[in-house]
Amino acid sequence: MSTSTSTQTPIAPFKESIPYPKEQIIHSFSKFVNAGYGIKAYNSESALQAYVAKIVGLCMNDTTITNCVGSDWTLAWGPIVFSNTPDANSVVVDNAMMMVYSPLNNLIIVAIAGTNIDSSYGWLTEDFNGATTVSWQSVVGNNVSVPSGASISAGTNDGLEKLLSMQDSNGYTLITALSNLLAESGTGTGLELAVCGHSLGGALSPAMALYLSNIQSDSSLNWNTSKKVTTISAWPTAGPTPGNADFATYLPTIVSYTSRYNTLDVVPQGWMQTSLSTVPTLYDSYITPVKGGTPQDVTLGILATGAILRSYNVTMGSVLPVVTNNDYQQAQPWTPITGSFDFTTDFKYSIGVQYILGQLNLSTGMAQYENYFTNVARFIVQMGYQHTIAYDSMLGIPTVAGEYTSILNNNNPDGQTLDEMHHEAAVKAIGLGPQMKNLDFGKIAQAVRENAATHTEAVTV
Repeated sequence: MSTSTSTQTPIAPFKESIPYPKEQIIHSFSKFVNAGYGIKAYNSESALQAYVAKIVGLCMNDTTITNCVGSDWTLAWGPIVFSNTPDANSVVVDNAMMMVYSPLNNLIIVAIAGTNIDSSYGWLTEDFNGATTVSWQSVVGNNVSVPSGASISAGTNDGLEKLLSMQDSNGYTLITALSNLLAESGTGTGLELAVCGHSLGGALSPAMALYLSNIQSDSSLNWNTSKKVTTISAWPTAGPTPGNADFATYLPTIVSYTSRYNTLDVVPQGWMQTSLSTVPTLYDSYITPVKGGTPQDVTLGILATGAILRSYNVTMGSVLPVVTNNDYQQAQPWTPITGSFDFTTDFKYSIGVQYILGQLNLSTGMAQYENYFTNVARFIVQMGYQHTIAYDSMLGIPTVAGEYTSILNNNNPDGQTLDEMHHEAAVKAIGLGPQMKNLDFGKIAQAVRENAATHTEAVTV
């Protein structure tokens, strides 16, 4: 049974310091590569990729952003977009990756996008495919010496394969482009290659960093023959476990490893059983279980148990199924950052959902579940906030995040703001009808509060 959890005391959120130090620069580019999040306007992969490239270009040339991250960054490769359904009427980003280089920082960054809320492929194939594992030896090839027991999830392996097979308009893969960059006479020496990503990118970036490090031992794959890169690092945030305990132990012995996660974020609790077991009650200090029973905890517990089952491999033996623990663990150091419950979002959706349910005049048999449904909805919405928006301030990049959001809002081909996309995702996750995505839950909650205050004053007088 997996027993590894972070033993570190949570650190305080980072304070923003402009210009940004290295870590905050890396997290900024980790954000930019997610420009395709929620975009549904395009019917071709090339058009979607052009949009992502446009947003990245605007970010890299924006004065507010360059004041934070520096102005000498160049796009060395990408961004490249992969969609599992490139012929669909509405093509969505399933994976995205890019490489940037700064001579002044002596730093190359490979940024990998996280899960797109609209990507069923990303969710089902790469995020949730943990029942089977793939040996790390088979990933890097037999010319590289690695621990025999090290394995990654089938989902991580699938994502890594998609990233490594990406090609730009010249037919260059990431590895070819990296080799070409290092071959240029103007490229410095003593370089650090930092691989970063959030969420799904937080699982794929450690695997990519380790892969790039390992294949230097294979003369047919070595991209660093010049030895200009002397440090390879991984900077995952909010990532679930990419592999098993042997992989987690091996990873930080090969690459410089810095992993951050929000203590109130559900996603990085996967796929360790001990971590997943904390999920059902993660917000109980803020979302009080309904008096007389705890169906909300039961519901969430069922979901967490299902997640645990997905991390086990079940095969048929001669008579009965054989259940194998894949022993997923987070590599260390796995550093927690103290999270803060978002009371504003909680109030908005709590009151909004309650008001809508109240207008339905549910039968007595169903009305008893209204408060339970509301609490589960509050949990889901809080989970979404803690996995996304909360990291902007926690990682010390609020200025860049704010400017990035403005760029997205001013160029969104669907005519939506980022807040509206988050709201649409929340309504979808809660299970409310699609017509409710247009409701302003904030205004509903405010009106209910004002009406309640007026009513109270009238009664008091």
